[in-house]
Amino acid sequence: MVVRWIFAGIVAICGPAMAEDAADLFPVHVAVDCAGDALALTLQGEVATLYYSGAEMPMARARAASGVKFDSVDDPETYVWTKGDDAQVRLAGQDLASCRVEQVSRVTEGVWRLASLDGAPVGDTAAELSFEADGQLSGRAGCGVLGGSWSAAGAGSLTVEAEIARGEACSPEEAAQDETLLAALRALTGLGFSPEGDLQLRAGDATRLTVTR
Repeated sequence: MVVRWIFAGIVAICGPAMAEDAADLFPVHVAVDCAGDALALTLQGEVATLYYSGAEMPMARARAASGVKFDSVDDPETYVWTKGDDAQVRLAGQDLASCRVEQVSRVTEGVWRLASLDGAPVGDTAAELSFEADGQLSGRAGCGVLGGSWSAAGAGSLTVEAEIARGEACSPEEAAQDETLLAALRALTGLGFSPEGDLQLRAGDATRLTVTR
């Protein structure tokens, strides 16, 4: 139900949070299709960012009689209004036709597969991550089992404690790759979504890891 994820994306929490509440500090990525025109909305608290045709538009939550509505900060004739799985989208005064919510991505739902590390594609690596709602981190490295925990102290923040348990069959090259992955995870300070819905895990302003569905 779209209303459920929308409200999860706009919960505001102050100060350090328990794991179940900290998950609400993470952004939510929403993919919308309007008769073949694709757009995306990333929710973070009471604000959002709308991505459409290469443009990036800041949005703010607005009052609505039903559903959930985000208005453009800069253009009163631009908004996204969701009601169930249906969506109404107006861009610069033009209504887009047949809009539907296609996909909702939340950090703590599903498995994320490593796509790049420090900007370099990782190819066919089997590395995977799962951020569980209870604060546990699990997954696979290139040659081992990954485990640990995550925490969030503010909107979009992320801290990870992680270890990798390797088998005796790991080669020195594979072990070195796992150590690089582990160091990147331990350095993380925040996260966010790309317009396409990939999850970007950051250390400061630098994206250290990109993971995808």
